[in-house]
Amino acid sequence: MQVLKLLNQETNLTASSSVGSATLVRVFNNQNAMSALLVKDSTDTNILGSFTMKEYEVVYVQKNADQLMAASAGGSNVKVTKIAFTN
Repeated sequence: MQVLKLLNQETNLTASSSVGSATLVRVFNNQNAMSALLVKDSTDTNILGSFTMKEYEVVYVQKNADQLMAASAGGSNVKVTKIAFTN
């Protein structure tokens, strides 16, 4: 069983965000369409990595606290939460 420690409230990824300076983020693509997820540097100019999320998929992203996350399309339907794993 996977146990998550919630460290912040869930929010939409409508703009680039550090997700509360998170280093581990739960991402939920809450739409019937794929969405590209981007991890950017703290200046919001350079894309450090990206991947495509399937419809209604949940993924966990590890990043540096100052790095930003963004969704390429449908960001209002991409939900993010700052988390930690527990034992």
